[in-house]
Amino acid sequence: MMEAFEDFAEFLTNSGVPEIVEHIFSYLDYNDLKNAELVCKLWYNVIRNGRNWRRCLDKMLCNDTLRKIYSRYTEEPISTPRRSIVQTNDPVFFKAACYTVKHFHQRLLYNWMTGAQQEEWSPGINVPGKKVCFEMNSRYIVIGQIDGKILVLNREDSTLKHHPTRDLKLEGSPSEMNCMQMNEKNILVCGGLKGLITFWDIHLGKLLSRFQQNEIYNVKYLKLGKELLISGSNLQETSESRLTIWDIKNVSQISRKEEIWFPIQTIFGLGLDDKFIVVLTGKESLFEVQVRLTQDPLILVHSISYHSHSDAFCGFHYEHGFIAAGSYDGKIRIWNAETGICRRILLRPSYDLGPVWLRFNSRFLVTNNSRGISIWSFKEAVSTSIPPYMKLHYCSFQTRSGSRSEQ
Repeated sequence: MMEAFEDFAEFLTNSGVPEIVEHIFSYLDYNDLKNAELVCKLWYNVIRNGRNWRRCLDKMLCNDTLRKIYSRYTEEPISTPRRSIVQTNDPVFFKAACYTVKHFHQRLLYNWMTGAQQEEWSPGINVPGKKVCFEMNSRYIVIGQIDGKILVLNREDSTLKHHPTRDLKLEGSPSEMNCMQMNEKNILVCGGLKGLITFWDIHLGKLLSRFQQNEIYNVKYLKLGKELLISGSNLQETSESRLTIWDIKNVSQISRKEEIWFPIQTIFGLGLDDKFIVVLTGKESLFEVQVRLTQDPLILVHSISYHSHSDAFCGFHYEHGFIAAGSYDGKIRIWNAETGICRRILLRPSYDLGPVWLRFNSRFLVTNNSRGISIWSFKEAVSTSIPPYMKLHYCSFQTRSGSRSEQ
């Protein structure tokens, strides 16, 4: 019989059944197992044999998201739920792996909680009428409407429930607006029907310039740079389109610099920085991404084609030297503008097929349509240390039912 002062682990080990001790320790979680190692040398040796930390790791990886993250960082294949994810017997490895997974779990929980709080704290802005375009910078939110009215809201005021937001109507846009761009200097440029382009100073509420490039073309896309403005215009009721580059060093004397004609293609998106001009064109289900030099737009650097399985526009964005374009079958392709090489293909959720809006910055890539919102890590998507064929994890929010699911 075991005496009152005798350690159960010592008694069972001396009785020749150490596997019972290991079985008892297998019920402990990460924190309890780590504390149990500090009780005495015997407990430390029993736990350190590797099997207990391995069981602990298997229990911690019951969540699919954690399994995917862990598999990516250890470069191990994702195993089935009933099999261990690794085949090594090194106890130090398993203990370190448990710590890593614990860290991943805490980070995911923190991100989810802060995201939920931000969603709860950000009230919506109700705007009467039909909205056709939207733009914002660090100070203002600008909403263009089909009747040419431009609503200007202060971002700080719009987050307060009981503070009246500023509703400013900017005169001078009598025709329907299709697109707008605004920079951090509060300069807004709008494009609309019959080639109409207008420049505004949002802070002063003043019209700076207004001109008409061609009455038979509708301005569909605009990109505002430091000294250049590029506009994409489509001929009414045909697939013909034009890319126009404007010199805007002097807003009061805007001049046309270059114009590129696309006789059988429609422009679906534009991108601009100091190095490249990026144009997305399409005809039926075949889309083409053209990369041109900003200093000489007539020089074509890359021409990239892909099929979308539909003629519907499915999202496009260019920033930080990378191009992202969506397709109707749920794929998002990311290219390096410098090399023209496809860095990665992301797969949207099964319910998120069809047309989509997408944007990215240095941290995240976000897609949105009528069914939901999906968020990827953009750093991981363009990372050279993660193989292009490896599927990346994402968070998704299904907006139709109001429920949220993390993938």
